[in-house]
Amino acid sequence: MSQRNANPAPRPEDDAPLSRELRIDDLEDVEEIAFEASPKERAAIADLLDLVALAALHFSGRLERQGERLFLRGMLTASLVQNCVVSLDPIDNKIEAPIETSFWPVPLVAAFARDLNEAAKHDSADWPEPILDGKIDLGPLLYETLATAIDPYPRRQDARLEWQDNEPGGPDQPEKKSPFAVLERLKKDA
Repeated sequence: MSQRNANPAPRPEDDAPLSRELRIDDLEDVEEIAFEASPKERAAIADLLDLVALAALHFSGRLERQGERLFLRGMLTASLVQNCVVSLDPIDNKIEAPIETSFWPVPLVAAFARDLNEAAKHDSADWPEPILDGKIDLGPLLYETLATAIDPYPRRQDARLEWQDNEPGGPDQPEKKSPFAVLERLKKDA
């Protein structure tokens, strides 16, 4: 078993915010993988995901070869700052997302897709990732995992949304409006 630090420089021709290619021929049967996103990559990801900041993005796991296929199992961790959807105050969040997937040669993936009976048994999340040109890229997988793990509506625990209607209902009491009351008034005015 060997340990590999998957921090090569991203390819400049890619538009992907994160790229970590590994050549299949360079891998042992079992590899320990460690990955840390650079400040530039974290800034690009924060921009794409509409985060205030992405302070840390780390992956560690194990890549195992089984014949022509590779199996990856590990944990993605991130420290990020989002805006509260109610108050717009910054909220610090920590994410821990397990990753478990497989990489298959393209012909095996194509055969898997053609077999409708087999494909019907699997969700799209269970489909293997392709091995392209003898390489796998962990970057897009990690980016997608982070994007789906982020809370889409972050809210501070003490944040309250209080609706105030400035139209008074009478001299002593403000009128409470429900959506149905507004519709009823529109119906009467028509």
